[in-house]
Amino acid sequence: MKTIPFDQVRAEILSNPAAKAEYDRQTPAFAIAEAVIRARLAARMTQAQLATRMGAKQPFIARIESGGALPSVQTMMRIAIATGTMFQPVFVPAKKREHA
Repeated sequence: MKTIPFDQVRAEILSNPAAKAEYDRQTPAFAIAEAVIRARLAARMTQAQLATRMGAKQPFIARIESGGALPSVQTMMRIAIATGTMFQPVFVPAKKREHA
């Protein structure tokens, strides 16, 4: 089975205007999901392997990676340890909202 690069899948999904609007609304959850996916893939791990290393279950990892769950800082630190990475929360300037 051939793996499709994450960036390619994301670009295809975001080419749909409705999907893009919803993605923008859920940016924080999706940014966390993307970071977790990238860390897991860089560590060459499956969701099940990551879950085992964290003492969690695979469906929990799937919920985080789908944007369906926002992990705590403690969970993000456990993901970092399990993937051999470092968790660094960063604040960035918010996009200015356009007024109608």
